[in-house]
Amino acid sequence: MVGDGVNDAPALAPPRQRRPGRDLQRRRRRNGRRRLMADDLTALPWLVRHSRRTIARIEQNIALALTAKGIVLVLAALGYASLALAIAADVGTTLLVIANAMRLLRDRQ
Repeated sequence: MVGDGVNDAPALAPPRQRRPGRDLQRRRRRNGRRRLMADDLTALPWLVRHSRRTIARIEQNIALALTAKGIVLVLAALGYASLALAIAADVGTTLLVIANAMRLLRDRQ
């Protein structure tokens, strides 16, 4: 969250303690909040670049996974794919997606 500090108190307030009996959705919503608080606004351009790179990486990973699944599906329809090939393609795609996503860790401020 980036704000001017005028009406930011509700968003920046620490989460309340859990109370037994509350519904699960409210707990998930409350525990999902994360805040980065700092006085240094020079990090904002990096944060915008990093978020754009993250979205690009997500799109790459989705395209990679769907392409691999499509290739195996076509091979299976033609009778050339086995279960072992499908499993190997799935595991291999998973490892490539993870490796591609981990490239974001190199991008430091």
